[in-house]
Parts: sequence; C-alpha cells; structure tokens
Amino acid sequence: MKFIACNDIHLASRPPASRTDNYHEELFDLLDQMALLAKKVEAKALLIAGDVFHHKAKIGIPVLIRLVEWSRDLRQAGIRVLTIPGNHDLLHNRYETLDEQALGLIYSVGAMENVSCREGRDGTVTFTDSEGDVNILGIPFPDAFDWQCWMKLPRPAGTNILMAHCFASPTGGEYFGEPVLRYDDLAQLPYHIFVFGHDHSDGGVHKIAPKLFVNLGAISRGSLTGEVVERDVKCALIDTSAQEVRQVRLKFRPASEIFDLKLKAKKDAERAHIEQFVEQLTADLLSHTTATTTLTDRLSAMDLPQEVRSRVAQYIEAAEQPSV
Repeated sequence: MKFIACNDIHLASRPPASRTDNYHEELFDLLDQMALLAKKVEAKALLIAGDVFHHKAKIGIPVLIRLVEWSRDLRQAGIRVLTIPGNHDLLHNRYETLDEQALGLIYSVGAMENVSCREGRDGTVTFTDSEGDVNILGIPFPDAFDWQCWMKLPRPAGTNILMAHCFASPTGGEYFGEPVLRYDDLAQLPYHIFVFGHDHSDGGVHKIAPKLFVNLGAISRGSLTGEVVERDVKCALIDTSAQEVRQVRLKFRPASEIFDLKLKAKKDAERAHIEQFVEQLTADLLSHTTATTTLTDRLSAMDLPQEVRSRVAQYIEAAEQPSV
C-alpha cells in the first residue's frame, strides 16, 4: 500500500508578515501537487502530521471551503485525508479546545479524519489488502511530548504508521525548552514508520532497521529564517509493501519571489547588532562589578540611553528575585 505524508501546512487567510505573495494560493498549489501524486500512485490516504492551520480561530470562510473541496476531491478518488492536531490547531495548546478551532470544524463536516489516539479515544484507521493490515494512528500535540502518553497508545497487529506532532531526532535533547525525542527510544515501540510534524526544518528520512523515521519539514515557509529560505519543500511517498519511504520534492517558488529579502537582511543586521550589544554589556558589567559595586550601580554609570538602562535594570532586578 502507498501513502502520501506531509506536515505543517499552516493554512491562513492572512499571510505571515514576511511573505509578499498570495500565501494561501501558494499553499493550495502545494496541496494540489500532493493530491495529484496521491492519485497517480493510487495512495490509500494522504497523511498530515499536524498544524493544518496557522492562525488560531481566525480562518476565513473561503479558505475553509476550498480546503473542504480539496479533501472531497481526494475522497471521491478513494483517498482519505487523515490528520492529527498540532499546536496551531489548538487554543492555548489544549486538545480540549479542538472543537472550537478550524480543524475541529473540518473534522465535523467529514472533510478530514482525526486519527489521534489518547486516553479514552482510539482514532486508528485500518486498511486491508492481500498483504495484511496497515494501521494509521497518531499522537497529537501536546500528548506527544509526554512519554507516558506514548505508553498508552494502541498497539494493533499489522504494519503501523504513527504520526506525531513533536520534536524528534537521532540524538534527542531539547529545543527551545521543548524535549526532542530520540529515535532509538521510539524504535523500541511497536510502530514501523514514524511521521513527525512540528519541526519545520528538514530532518530527512532516518532508518533504524527495520524502523523508518520521516521528518521532512513544513510544507509552509512562513518566516525568514535561513533554513526556511534555503530548504526544499517535500512530501513523503510511503510504500508499506516495500517498507521504504521516498522523498518527493514539490515545485515551489524561490525565496526571492515570496519573501521580502530586504526585510530579512535588515532584521538579520538588527539581530546581530543586538547580540553584539548584549555581549559587550554583559562583559562590561561583570568585569567592573566588585563586592562593593553591584551590577545596578555599574549600569547606572554606563553611557546608555535612559530607556535601555531602565529596561536592563528591570531584568536584573527580576533575575535576582528568589524563586517561590
């Protein structure tokens, strides 16, 4: 059996500030490319590993209607659209708010199916052919960061494809305060192919025999980070019969046509200037502070604009407060 998989579409009625093109038209073009590929290979389903939408509770009706029509076209071709919620599909990162959000509405009209599995809910979808069962299930945000939630997932017989909206990598660790799950740990679980959302960078396809880990990055390119500007936009073609995953590069416009690159250069310069200023300020404060001269005293004597001096003093004061 074949499946198309992607993640982090981030559909929105209003484009991110850095985009200069028709943002949602670009995204629908990518969705259409994946739909054509799914039909061409006679895929059983198109899988989306979270963050179907971008702006919480602020999606215009035209975008919703177009997404429903896109999903209906696939369904008429015998291809189901299976998804899990990501953090952008929820309010305050709470799964219980799903029904109030755009993705909840899409589920309610039957345009997409929620394969999330969590305590009290088994969203597993099973496909059967002459080679046996292929089960599609998922662990949504924020459950995917809790190892105990992984332990409670269903463990059906057959070939299992599991979608998860969380950070994961060969080495694990932490990224901006969120845990990064380690592939070696996940490989101990009874799932055969893992498809990750949440991380917008391209982590490729990793194999820990016989398990496969798919982490191809976001379909959307919403910000002006170097990674987003330079990387390809890809989806995965999963073939469970061959136990392989092929990375499929989609047709997308170059960064120069969709981003304000002058704005990027300006922001990069501002960021570098701020980092340099902070480094110099920190070094100066620490080198001139003694037992009788506090950081605040030294700050008061520095040649800085009053607004900057006041703000830094507030940060120092807050940092020195004992934690409760």
